[in-house]
Amino acid sequence: MGKFNLEWFHALERREQWMVLLGGIALVLYLFYIILWRPLSAENISLQKRNASASETLQWMRNSAAFIKQQQQSNAPSRPTGQSLSQLLNASVASSGLRFSRFQPRGNDKAQVWFENASFAAVFLWLQDLSAQNVVVSNISISSTAQGGVVSASLQLQKM
Repeated sequence: MGKFNLEWFHALERREQWMVLLGGIALVLYLFYIILWRPLSAENISLQKRNASASETLQWMRNSAAFIKQQQQSNAPSRPTGQSLSQLLNASVASSGLRFSRFQPRGNDKAQVWFENASFAAVFLWLQDLSAQNVVVSNISISSTAQGGVVSASLQLQKM
């Protein structure tokens, strides 16, 4: 087994030898393409798509962070005391730029509110403002929409 037997190759005519050599080279190139090049190329394309998606997410997060920072630095609205929860919520939502899609008061100190297609950052800042006014969230349900950074939310709020 020390030598590779090429007698069958030398027994072929010159034209057949060239055909076997060219066929062998074509087979090696095809196997290289199938085994190495195509999977690496597909993985490269997949990584480029994931990178583009991550870049879009990063840009959205940077924009949201800038928006939140801007909202925090803006002047806080005056907070009148002695208001019912309904009055407090109506005043705070008006100053935040949000709009309730539905509002259901439950006595003087509880309410349930719904937002449809609202900016998540705006809802988050609104809740932060409410917590400074001693309003707590007793139940929350947030679902994303097809549009990035936009949510639908249902909140049960209580004045402490």
